[in-house]
Amino acid sequence: MIIAASIKQILDSNRFTYMALQHKRVTSLELAASLLNIDPGQVLMVQVVADSDGELLVVYPLGRKINLDLCKQILKRDLKVLPSIKVNRIFNDCEAGCWPAIGHPYHVDVIIDQTVKKLSSVYFASGSHTALLQMHAADYLRINSRAKIFSFTDTSELGIEQVPDETLDAMGILENLVLPELPPVAIQILQLSISKEHSTKELIDLVTQDPLMQQQIDYYMQLPFIQERLNIAETARDTTKHHAIEHVLGFDMVSHIALGVAAGRAFDAQRVAGAEDFWRHAFYAASYAQRITELVAQRLELDPAISYLAGLFHNFGLLLFSHLFPPEYSLLKKWLQLNPKVSIAILEQRLLGMGQAFNVARGGHAQLGAWLLRHWNMPEAICVITKEHHSLTYTGKYALYVRIIQLTNQLLREDGIGDGSVGGISEQLLEPLGLTVQQVYDSLQQLKTGAASLDLMARSLTCL
Repeated sequence: MIIAASIKQILDSNRFTYMALQHKRVTSLELAASLLNIDPGQVLMVQVVADSDGELLVVYPLGRKINLDLCKQILKRDLKVLPSIKVNRIFNDCEAGCWPAIGHPYHVDVIIDQTVKKLSSVYFASGSHTALLQMHAADYLRINSRAKIFSFTDTSELGIEQVPDETLDAMGILENLVLPELPPVAIQILQLSISKEHSTKELIDLVTQDPLMQQQIDYYMQLPFIQERLNIAETARDTTKHHAIEHVLGFDMVSHIALGVAAGRAFDAQRVAGAEDFWRHAFYAASYAQRITELVAQRLELDPAISYLAGLFHNFGLLLFSHLFPPEYSLLKKWLQLNPKVSIAILEQRLLGMGQAFNVARGGHAQLGAWLLRHWNMPEAICVITKEHHSLTYTGKYALYVRIIQLTNQLLREDGIGDGSVGGISEQLLEPLGLTVQQVYDSLQQLKTGAASLDLMARSLTCL
């Protein structure tokens, strides 16, 4: 059986056109969509809620989140999520947990999120974990002609529920985490950066005593837009490397590059699965975010150096995950490979709420990263940006930096790097920056010609 008998009967008797798309047995719609290479945004999720008046089948696209309070308010019903064991009894000719997005055969009323009306085709569970049903959206809505259609979801593709730190403190979670300590050289760099009388010469002297930091600076200086600023053809004869670093890169950029290298030493690169991929994403994200910020820095009063550091550190929570919970992190890596079109935020919530990581995973790698950076006394801006980099609702002091990091991750995903959301560049991110897609693409074109330098920066750190 690849289609539940009740569903097949109603589709065939009403002569609806549909297709049953078979796949290997999986227990999540995200995986099924990935196996069939279909847009997750066209896959219909369902949840059953109930009150004293009966059950209600709630239908909405994958990647969105039900606002149950809004449903209660609009429908004037005291609705609660029905336990899975009871839902399985309603869909009694379906495999457990595989509930079709059609209520009539099971005598359940239906509500459908308004966003479904914008789709051309829809995919939904067939009643078997080995197939999805595909239909024209118009036909699907005709089947559910008695359904109420209104807006009751929020986007969750970039969003992830954050658990307040004070709540986790009360649960005893934070005090039980043994976080890696910041290496001494990184502490020195931080102390220099926050000193009112910081000396660029002192920082450069510190950096040049460390071969790996010096190597990273050299690789960074090979990037085309930095070479352009150095204007090597005219200044190489009478400008020392120290002078070029100080007057072209500046204190902030030198300290941020060095800090990234030093902080990375808190983790054993040989024990981190995909360490080179992690650092490749980090250096590309830092450089992309810096370049995008330079386009708007003067107009919006933003600092490209902050964007660089945020790009470098915003995924450090993944390193901490690998350090604290190796089995769960390995599982996450495997599922990311199997689900390239599904946001890491969604996979964390679905897959890592288990084992020792149960409570920590509620906040995802973004919150883990923020804890780590605060433990290290990193600048407040970087801690906040790290915590909020998957949030679509954050409107605080660093909101524009958060949007730049989100835009950066979308751009990198287009280039096959990292875990950003799929589906092109979001106008929602471009609008507050006052940028067009073409402006962003143009600004990154020169940087991309220096990709080899960024790759070398990543590769060198995997041997820490």
